[in-house]
Amino acid sequence: MKFSMLPALVLSAVFLSGCVSAPQKPVSLQQDFWEKSEKIIGVVMTKVPELDVYLPGAGCLLCIAVAEANHTKLSKHVDTLQPEGVANLKAKLIEILTNKEISAVALNEELDLEKLPEYKSKSNPDAAKYDFSKFQKEHNLTHLLVVDVRRLGIHRPYSSYVPTGDPKGHFSAVGYLVNLSDNTYAWYRPVEIYEGVTDVWDEPPKYPALTNSYYQALEAGKDSVLAAFSK
Repeated sequence: MKFSMLPALVLSAVFLSGCVSAPQKPVSLQQDFWEKSEKIIGVVMTKVPELDVYLPGAGCLLCIAVAEANHTKLSKHVDTLQPEGVANLKAKLIEILTNKEISAVALNEELDLEKLPEYKSKSNPDAAKYDFSKFQKEHNLTHLLVVDVRRLGIHRPYSSYVPTGDPKGHFSAVGYLVNLSDNTYAWYRPVEIYEGVTDVWDEPPKYPALTNSYYQALEAGKDSVLAAFSK
């Protein structure tokens, strides 16, 4: 298991670069979206991430080493957990859209966002970060629905060497619908789920309470991704 210190690394990158773009604000799906002219929506997912133990806040190298050492047994257990049902989100979205009499196409490719060119627009705050126009040309789509699951596993915050809270089950993703006619978001929803334990969490080797919190976060996260289209 590779422990993740992603928030600390991102913060370092911000200082090194001197600036960072503002985070995209959520965009609600307009009520009349389903009633507008005919549309063909492609549904695609990024690669499902491996489960990990996230220890944000352990910033220095020695802090990271101490935090990792404190969670060796937990890390081994997290390796045995599964991202149950995450890969099925695409099929469920296709089913929901089809039931609304919307033409929906499952794209079999695994979306690699880093291979797409950046899309720069200073005038529209809802312009997509990447240029998705190739999907309109290659698949004859009007919209692209992207499910980008970013983190799965266990999250525990640190301050240097010291944990500042108990571990929690964690699901992190963003879902968005891109209007390919102008490369803007018709819908954008970040999903951050942290599910705490209701019992003692430190029970190796199987960590039953913490394992349950992970699967609760997983189910809540998947439901949240689907919610906007299930109404």
